[in-house]
Amino acid sequence: MSEITNIELMEWLAKGNGIAKNENSSLCLDTIGTCSEDKFNEPIREQIRIRKWGDAEWHIPTREYLGMK
Repeated sequence: MSEITNIELMEWLAKGNGIAKNENSSLCLDTIGTCSEDKFNEPIREQIRIRKWGDAEWHIPTREYLGMK
């Protein structure tokens, strides 16, 4: 699986591409929470799931699903 960094996911969400949630929670996030600058380029937490607008299922965030090269 291609790892997504915190900053890449924050950008994807900020552009309005979809929503995210913690796999263990029913609460959806419009951001992935707080992230200090020194963690921007680290991989996202394993519990994060994302969904594009109009998609009915949650997905593990991959570069392919987010449309990144």
